[in-house]
Amino acid sequence: ASDENPQGSVQMVTNGQLFSAMGYELDGTTNQDPILGIIVINPTFDSLAEMKQANQSFDAEFSYVGGGTASYSTKSGSNDLHGDAFEYLQLNTPGFTTFAANPFSGLPAALYRQNQFGGSIGGRILKDKLFFFGDAQLNREAQGGSLVTSTPSALNRTGNFSDWLAYNPNYQIYNPNTGNADGTGRAPYPNNTIPTSQISPQALAIMKYFPLPNYQQIAGAPFVNNFAVNGAVNIVNNQWDTRWDYYLNQKNAIFGRYSYFSATEQAPGAFGELAGGPNFGNYAGSSQSLNQSLAIGWTSTINPTLINEFRFGWMKYHVFDVPNGYGTDPATQAGIPGLNLDKTYTSGMPYFDINAPNNDYKLGYALGVNQCNCPLTQTETQYQFVDNLNKIRGNHSFKFGADIRYAENLRVPSDN
Repeated sequence: ASDENPQGSVQMVTNGQLFSAMGYELDGTTNQDPILGIIVINPTFDSLAEMKQANQSFDAEFSYVGGGTASYSTKSGSNDLHGDAFEYLQLNTPGFTTFAANPFSGLPAALYRQNQFGGSIGGRILKDKLFFFGDAQLNREAQGGSLVTSTPSALNRTGNFSDWLAYNPNYQIYNPNTGNADGTGRAPYPNNTIPTSQISPQALAIMKYFPLPNYQQIAGAPFVNNFAVNGAVNIVNNQWDTRWDYYLNQKNAIFGRYSYFSATEQAPGAFGELAGGPNFGNYAGSSQSLNQSLAIGWTSTINPTLINEFRFGWMKYHVFDVPNGYGTDPATQAGIPGLNLDKTYTSGMPYFDINAPNNDYKLGYALGVNQCNCPLTQTETQYQFVDNLNKIRGNHSFKFGADIRYAENLRVPSDN
């Protein structure tokens, strides 16, 4: 899972190519966003009638593919009514929570819960003529995790780093206002303590967002790996499909299929929702996703040796990813200009990274701290018209066709 793909799509990698070199088709129409190259609709098990994968020598109609193709076909209804319902539950028990305690944090195992449930139904409206099929799958998930990270100690926040010096003589701090321009001859701070007058009020204000230490992992070093906490990434997915098939006559068949997928992914950082910080699993922030796909097809058997297939496809991929402190301005309140410029795209806690031995002190939201490429907005819409003409002549089969696409793509990320 990622901030740009909360549904946790499994991306295929074939023939040593990048995952974006893989091609995805759903009912004869593209099922892949043009920018990132990831699958848009992950078909549910109940919805699939067939899945084909080709890793080499694929047809010319897949000319945009560099690695391989995965083609999915959805189910149709039949004259008989069929349906199913399912629930798949994973939940760690109290005994497991104790047995699987994190040996590095002293905390019990964090919550893990995955509840996946849904069903399908298919049948006829008109016997031998009009059929329907529908399925739904919902997912409620909490991916718990434990972590140990670093937070400034009460002593260090006042400028007193005597405990660092006691742990390692190389951690002596020198007064930058003394000595030579090349750094030589500088005077060490007495007791390794920076005077409060030399600590910026902005730094003091930002440090208040760090919680105080609650753990000591390294003997004699209370200033690093000193904060242990449990948390969880909460994921909610709702997905459904509907398909209708109509047989006009023995030579003409029409189908239509619509797929819907929505997802939310929310997780605080180690230091809370506003302060952010390191992530518990693979993400911290608040992400919303809405993916849709539509396919319409008409297959016409002109004569026993000539068949025409027409497809219209429409898909929409949308992700909106923001920090949990969306709308707040902690940097401005701390007196730091040029960061929180508004209440939307530059709101929330900026990314602060204080380099330290063993474990950095990290605050805020960004790819570098908790995999939140936020804020990010991405909306992609694509229309596709495909027509294939198949001709059989003797021992030979000829196929001609055209694939016309019109795409509207917007991507505003926080990295580059």
